[in-house]
Amino acid sequence: MEPGAAAEEALTVLLRKAGEAGLLCPGVDARLEAVSLLAMSAGLGTSVLVGQRSPEAAAEVLHHHLDRIFRGAAG
Repeated sequence: MEPGAAAEEALTVLLRKAGEAGLLCPGVDARLEAVSLLAMSAGLGTSVLVGQRSPEAAAEVLHHHLDRIFRGAAG
């Protein structure tokens, strides 16, 4: 298994469990969201390292995305 594949699989499993517990919004694709979150976090990490954005701004982007996939997170 490729190194990135293990992280993708682990996050997919966690998101599927969250979906089974009724914590995700209807229609969320756990695998697609796992890939998206991992790619987004890698890109945001790089943007922080090169000074494009602050860690707080990067965290805000991740929180925004998580609020879109989890039930009740946005309020």
